[in-house]
Amino acid sequence: MSRRGRVALAAGAAAVGALAVARPALDALAAHIEAGMNPILPGPATPPSDRARALHATLRVADLHADSLLFGRDLLRRADYGHVDVPRMIEGRVALQVFSMAVKTPTGLNIERNDDSTDEVIKLALAKRWPAATWRRLMPRVAHLASNARRFAAASGGTFRIIETRDDLFAYLADHMANPGIAAGMLSIEGAHALDGDPANVAAVADLGIRMISPAHFYDTAFGGSAHGLEQHGLTPKGHDMLRRMEARGVILDVAHSSARTIDDALEASTRPVVASHTGVRGVLDNARNLSDGHLDGIAATGGLVGIGFWPTASGGDDAAAIARSIAYAVERIGADHVALGSDWDGAVPVPFDAANTVRLTDALLDVGLDEAAIRAVMGENVLRVLATARPAGSAVLARVRYSPAMRTIEKTVLNPSGIHARPGALFVRTAAGFGSSITIENLDRETPPINAKSILSVMGSGMAKGHRVRITADGTDEETAIETLAALIDSGIGETIPD
Repeated sequence: MSRRGRVALAAGAAAVGALAVARPALDALAAHIEAGMNPILPGPATPPSDRARALHATLRVADLHADSLLFGRDLLRRADYGHVDVPRMIEGRVALQVFSMAVKTPTGLNIERNDDSTDEVIKLALAKRWPAATWRRLMPRVAHLASNARRFAAASGGTFRIIETRDDLFAYLADHMANPGIAAGMLSIEGAHALDGDPANVAAVADLGIRMISPAHFYDTAFGGSAHGLEQHGLTPKGHDMLRRMEARGVILDVAHSSARTIDDALEASTRPVVASHTGVRGVLDNARNLSDGHLDGIAATGGLVGIGFWPTASGGDDAAAIARSIAYAVERIGADHVALGSDWDGAVPVPFDAANTVRLTDALLDVGLDEAAIRAVMGENVLRVLATARPAGSAVLARVRYSPAMRTIEKTVLNPSGIHARPGALFVRTAAGFGSSITIENLDRETPPINAKSILSVMGSGMAKGHRVRITADGTDEETAIETLAALIDSGIGETIPD
């Protein structure tokens, strides 16, 4: 290390020592600054409709992007500022929140042109007394924030969990069905500059529980260009190497903030679903931050998701109705199965509601004409589906059950004694993980259309109730997979077969 570097570190250490003395005042100042950076816009005076409240009470909301870890608030305690904490998640039925880590941002950031010569996060690192290792390198910042998330989970008494594997997700969803008074988070990195220039660090951050990474944030990186960078280049050789390593570890590629060329390259190179975690659509508001119709189409073609942002630059307005209009546009363009929530809560942006008041968006989606199945998908089930298929298993897939005689398309009616929600982990693993079958589920005791169950997670909460008769049709790629699929559905806990 150079003499200048040693002097800077010594000065930093002295500063932190001095700051520790003034800790209460600094924390109060940080809270005041955060409150100003993350305001909630004035909302309507009228309460959400009864229909919205009733529907929302059955939802599992999942959101693809929040920066809440960065500010150092105790997320287990309800705050009167900012957008997200565990109590507000539970109140708003936010079952799963992706917590992202923006470990370096430029001074005077904007959506047009930025470089990497400045570092605003270091100010927060010093004020919040982050470890000295975080002062000069970015990987330690990831480790510090991931450690904080785990600390919240450990101190929560089971109220809050961190999801890393498919098994974690299934176990959590099963518990959440029985007790919606719990919440979960998944960790992501906003900008691959956090890897300190080395694609091999994908393994290190994956070991920390990171399950989503974007090539760039507000400036171009060694891995890919930013939509707000100087050159806005494409995915680099290091970026391609990073992507291969991510896919090998089950880490999702996030193209939010990426340049057009980086998105094009990523869509061509990816072999797994691609996500834009928080964005807007240019068909509603044309700016450098938002996605073109072509990129919407490309992300959907990978089986991925477009998370619609809640702030005005993304949504084109300052209320829930604007967010709903952007969601409706995306649904019309690429289908409800590929649209999700990407709030950017606590991301230094104004939003019209916090995590406790997501029912406002449910109401707005009803107002723009989305049906309940589409609302359920967009509000959370799509995220749960994609996360389940992308996550590393964590343990062996449950054994498959074989029934005979063989037939290519089979249909059975089963009694659903405890609701379609029963044992969702087992249901999903036994059906979606490798059976290769098309599954249709129809509720014979309620006038609802049959559901094409691309995953069992997409069916949760779809009107099935205790004692309802459920017709299941499984059409496999061959006789054996069709039979295995139906057998697994029945065996895993949906119910018992009604005799023919």
